[in-house]
Amino acid sequence: MKRFLCLITALLALTAPAHAEPLKTTLGVPDRVTLPAFTTATGLTTIVIDAAVEMPDVESVNTYEFIPSSITAEQALTVARQLGLKRITEIDFTHYDEAQMAKFSIFRELTSDSFFDNGGNGRYDFIVSNDYWRGQPYGGDFHYEDFGQSYYFSIYDPMFAYDGWVTERCMYSRDEARQKALDLAAQIAPDLSLNLEGIVIGGNLEAGGNYPTGHRFVFSKTVDGIPVTVTSEWLGAGHDEDNYAPWCTEERLTIDVASIGFPLIFMRSPHTIGDVVESGLTDLVPFETVMSVAQSILPLKMVSKERSEEEYRLVIDRITFGYMRVQKPYAIGEFLLVPVWDFFGNDLRNQWIPGTWSNETSSWQHERTMTHEVNQSFLTIDARTGLVIDRSLGY
Repeated sequence: MKRFLCLITALLALTAPAHAEPLKTTLGVPDRVTLPAFTTATGLTTIVIDAAVEMPDVESVNTYEFIPSSITAEQALTVARQLGLKRITEIDFTHYDEAQMAKFSIFRELTSDSFFDNGGNGRYDFIVSNDYWRGQPYGGDFHYEDFGQSYYFSIYDPMFAYDGWVTERCMYSRDEARQKALDLAAQIAPDLSLNLEGIVIGGNLEAGGNYPTGHRFVFSKTVDGIPVTVTSEWLGAGHDEDNYAPWCTEERLTIDVASIGFPLIFMRSPHTIGDVVESGLTDLVPFETVMSVAQSILPLKMVSKERSEEEYRLVIDRITFGYMRVQKPYAIGEFLLVPVWDFFGNDLRNQWIPGTWSNETSSWQHERTMTHEVNQSFLTIDARTGLVIDRSLGY
């Protein structure tokens, strides 16, 4: 009897489905990659790859239809209520046809004085706009900006987040600020996840050049455990010279938290996940091949920055696996969600120095130094094919 049971156990083990290995194992993805420095053909730019590699613990990936939708009145009103903007009580969407081109914009002047409220809440900008193309929702924006605070944050690029540059000068710690952002995001867009955080830098133009800082949190979708990668690009491979569709930006929710509250809340182009296009993909490009493509392409991309005899430097410090929205080939205005590798880093360039405003010259001092941006992707590679994707133009 014992021998029979052992035989049955052995047969069951043979017929049981094999446990799939994580893609990180099958693709040979390390936790960190460090390569010897290499240069462009001119020798002017040195490229260093010393990067942490981020890949979710997944066994396969899918590709999906990714469909632009609209900002809802409830999302906008949620923010208005949270901020105590009492004069904004309803969103009355009004349509108009622009030259009968089947492209519609939806705007609502929410206060009688052109988006400004000069009452107890101070001056603010509160705008909701949605676009339609071919009779269907095609993205839109929700934008709140506190003008009293944005004066002090007038010099930072609204597309970037920073770290490791200046001491944080905010009444909230990063943990406290993060929780405030998470609480607000859960009410506005509960289907989005926190996928990037950093510092935003302001500029006080008073004598002495103080520069307040705040915390920036950027939310995007996470699909099957894989985040939609957040970068500083905003078009998302959805527009080029031959594209007759209007611009449709990538989906993002950006929440800035500073000493007085929320100086900026910005939601762009909600999307819905459609049908699965490719299911259970496991035969992705090996990581070794991804790195070979990077070593070939990064020097070509950096040559375009070599406009003088000055030496340049690029340091790649983070490589991530995530989803990206791309326009379908030969289908203008239709999008796919595909897996990609992104190479994040910083380069040497002339830039302003925080806290160095000169009243004498009415300008910021500049110096040639490395940037400190946490979401600047220098290269995006399709994880299925190894093809390079331009995040503004597509393949």
